[in-house]
Amino acid sequence: MHAELVPLSELNHPTEDVYFLPMHGVFKESSTTTKLQVVFDSSAASSTGHSLNDILIPGTISYPPLINVLLRFRVHKVGLTADISKMFREVALHPQDKDLHSFLMENNTGDLQQWRMVRLTFGVNCSPFLATQVLRQLAEDYQEQYPAASKAILSSFYVDDFLSGAETVEEASHLRSSLTELLSFARMTLSKWRTNSSDLRDSIPPNLLETEEVQVIQPPAECHKTLGIHWRTATDMLHVATPQLCKTDIPTKRQVLSDMARTFDVLGWYTPATMSLKILLQIPQDLCNTWKLWREELPLITEHSLSSHYFLADKTIQMLQLHGFCDASQLSIAAVVYVRAMHSDSQVSVHIVLAKSKVAPIEPQTIPKLELAAAGLLTKLLQTVQSELNIVSSSVFAWSDSTIALGWIRTPPVKLKTYVANRVVQITEALSPSHWRHVPSQHNPADVASRGTSIGDLLQHHLWWNGPEWLRSPPTDWPSLTGTDTLSTPLPELKSFALVIEKEPNHIECLLTRFSNTPCVYMLMRGCIVLWPTAGPLGSEGSSHPHLPWRKSLMLRRSW
Repeated sequence: MHAELVPLSELNHPTEDVYFLPMHGVFKESSTTTKLQVVFDSSAASSTGHSLNDILIPGTISYPPLINVLLRFRVHKVGLTADISKMFREVALHPQDKDLHSFLMENNTGDLQQWRMVRLTFGVNCSPFLATQVLRQLAEDYQEQYPAASKAILSSFYVDDFLSGAETVEEASHLRSSLTELLSFARMTLSKWRTNSSDLRDSIPPNLLETEEVQVIQPPAECHKTLGIHWRTATDMLHVATPQLCKTDIPTKRQVLSDMARTFDVLGWYTPATMSLKILLQIPQDLCNTWKLWREELPLITEHSLSSHYFLADKTIQMLQLHGFCDASQLSIAAVVYVRAMHSDSQVSVHIVLAKSKVAPIEPQTIPKLELAAAGLLTKLLQTVQSELNIVSSSVFAWSDSTIALGWIRTPPVKLKTYVANRVVQITEALSPSHWRHVPSQHNPADVASRGTSIGDLLQHHLWWNGPEWLRSPPTDWPSLTGTDTLSTPLPELKSFALVIEKEPNHIECLLTRFSNTPCVYMLMRGCIVLWPTAGPLGSEGSSHPHLPWRKSLMLRRSW
């Protein structure tokens, strides 16, 4: 029971802290469990002018970022996903807060009755925080008894969605059973289990398995959605599903933004295709034709898929490396990261991991400065992937085709102007200059992302999906230049240093500039000679009178 009828005794003695939640139903055809969900509008203003969400603290985000969860998911050979069934309904409200979650509903006779929620409410801003905090507390309380399950709760849950796996079927089965037992202490049930292992799937009760219902517009068979990415468990492939776009022939900026937002490419695999629309929003040249072509080719993304596992099946990994590439144009900057795995039989596999792009600022910047900004973007991506895949820093490589940007990265920031120096500091603090290398432009996969391309051309772009061919060769065959080796002109944006030489003042010239009457100067000089006689012969080394230099000058001009 997640709601209760307010007793008549309390209706006769109402409290001041009462808030009535407007509600409406939301029908979700793609849901495999609850197609009709009741949603409460806790942002609706009350008679005081404030809503329930206005007076509640949302709380901090206590679950890992979505990108991090997806990056770790592709590490496991045996994938395993599930979600908590009705998680909010398993967390009780404090008795003093129930009246703030009241609502009105008709009974069978048509009379209005006052009800109130006794569990967490959908639409209240702090409900996600409270629910995930219950999970974290559960993991901390039972960390010793269930170490693997506790670690999975802390690192592999995105709100109520679970994405993880293991190296073997036995380890995955143990993780599933221990996680199910741990969550049962909070009366939470994991359902919609999905896995790429048929043996593991057979051991799961049928009522807890994900059904084969269609979840998106005409998806492939046996396809299940995993935090926005669809997983074909039969073939163990991932793909991004495309939404159903509304029919319109008017390419307004609002419509273009809407189309881009509907394409949920969280890992940036199709960055070059989406970048072409982002560029159009700043430079709307031939907007209509480009936009129409993009919409026509968008369904092609559904047919394209990637392996759900970074590495080759049934192969022992000897070494893992990260290779990141960045590039910039006058229109945008982009970065892409690949994981390179060397197996026990010396076979090498390379897979795209993460990509991101940004539109260049409207205020014009030089290409080298944009290349440096792209290097900063790549540094952030490498940090994220390195942390999630637990790859040592010595196995991280960053590649750029800009010799000037590489020269700046290898230059001490104190020698650079402020704009460049600040960005070099951010890059070098996260990634040492020794990790940066130069790549020829024709071998740089980030080049297509910085310029944008059509969806059809992107799906056939071998360099983007597989990285340069020399990544599958020994390191001796990689480009060997550091970037600064090919720099034939001095680096721009270097600070200018001025050398100041102080000249010893000429006392006679100072007197002549301060007095316009020559006889007065002559009388002053005669008085100085009388008052400050030398301690020895003029010019002798033994004379150290403080006014000797001045007297020397006077004696040299005594002819006046």
